[in-house]
Amino acid sequence: MTPWKPSTCEKEMRVIQCVRTGFWDADLAQHVATCRVCSEAALAARAMNEMRAEDEAQARIPDSRVMWCKAQLLAKRDAGERATQPISLVERFAYALGIVGVVGACVWQWDVIRSWIAVLGYSGTKMASASAAGVAAHFSRLLDPSNLGTISLGSSGLIIASGAGVLLLFVLFAAYWSQSEE
Repeated sequence: MTPWKPSTCEKEMRVIQCVRTGFWDADLAQHVATCRVCSEAALAARAMNEMRAEDEAQARIPDSRVMWCKAQLLAKRDAGERATQPISLVERFAYALGIVGVVGACVWQWDVIRSWIAVLGYSGTKMASASAAGVAAHFSRLLDPSNLGTISLGSSGLIIASGAGVLLLFVLFAAYWSQSEE
């Protein structure tokens, strides 16, 4: 058994150079048509040229003005995000405070809400009209001008909690205002 020897041709490097440049001799083109080694080298060199051309087309660097404009836009966007962080923090706090306020109002007025649910759930007209009258009486008592000066024990807790919430909102607004001026 004979060991495998790579076949070579003395014109192989010239063929590869001609494929790279694109300039062919008539004699060399005839040689490539008859020589197996040179035809394979030419085929491989053409494939490599095509891959290089594709890579160069994909690796185009954009215009420097476009890159500068994009960098400026990104810097402005980042500055805008940093500037609006305190606002978004206060906004999230206001949403949370609103949810707490709605839950607090629901707990405070649970008797009224329960009577509304009873009105909606009960199909009898007599019970519904009695509950509706009770709800109307409750709200008319709350909105009565003669009761505005009096504070009952049940509503004083709500007034204190509301005052504390408003005070907390003012403190947060003042903190935001002082930090935004820096």
